[in-house]
Amino acid sequence: MPQPSALQKPQPTTQSPPHSRTPGTPSKQPTRLSRTSPPSCGQRLRKSLSPLSRVVGGLVALPGAHPYIAALYWGDSFCAGSLIAPCWVLTAAHCLQNRPAPEDLTVVLGQELHNQTCKQCQTLGVRSYRLHEAFSSNTYQHDLALLRLQESADGSCARLSPYVQPVCLPSGTAQTSEPEDMLCQVAGWGHQYEGAEDYSTFLQEAQVPFISLEHCSASEVHGDAILPGMLCAGFLEGGTDACQGDSGGPLVCEDQAAENRLTLRGVISWGSGCGDRNKPGVYTDVASYVTWIQEHIAS
Repeated sequence: MPQPSALQKPQPTTQSPPHSRTPGTPSKQPTRLSRTSPPSCGQRLRKSLSPLSRVVGGLVALPGAHPYIAALYWGDSFCAGSLIAPCWVLTAAHCLQNRPAPEDLTVVLGQELHNQTCKQCQTLGVRSYRLHEAFSSNTYQHDLALLRLQESADGSCARLSPYVQPVCLPSGTAQTSEPEDMLCQVAGWGHQYEGAEDYSTFLQEAQVPFISLEHCSASEVHGDAILPGMLCAGFLEGGTDACQGDSGGPLVCEDQAAENRLTLRGVISWGSGCGDRNKPGVYTDVASYVTWIQEHIAS
């Protein structure tokens, strides 16, 4: 049974998992993003990822290293997200499965310290949000949600700066196998170890490689809990992973074919423990939902 990276655990069920060909099954056809991704997406102050082959645990992120990350607050709850356009944030559906009122949500961009204001921070309201129609709170399949930010008086939402920049969306459905040496990072304010009570004060980052679906769906790893629209990243030997409080946050990779622009490849979804052996993190595969994202932004 999947365990979310934040908030509520899925409720036990005796129902069979949704069939992979439900109406919400991710598209298998590549889709170009010429209209959705801003031409200046995927930029940041630090121009390239660390060349280290791995990072054990998390490191404190430098200011401006993840200008696309969004902090989402409501009541005593918290999730992360990714700015994909000045008025749009992508996060995990399970964060919002209890359907809080949009006016109760606050998005903070440019934030470095958890729940603390800063000079470069931008605080915005949420006009509306939409969970993926086929999201399952039992299996966490289709764990994706879009937030429409509230415009200011001049009609703008996020004001782009060195600390606030949208991340690029993938150009289409991911390849069946990703190169293991692809430079990808996960970031968030989540717990730094399983069982921790507090969020990390500083934004943390860690470099993680993709893990093939064949390996990730092995019986000793996640088995048949891996469904279409999911991807895995991390280390089978453990040690580096997302944890509670990171949900909805970004897994980004440098696109070697597009001047090393940062591309949002995953949304932190669920896991079993934090950094445990044979239990890598599971992400919503953004490339599989490009059409869904485009359609709802356009509407």
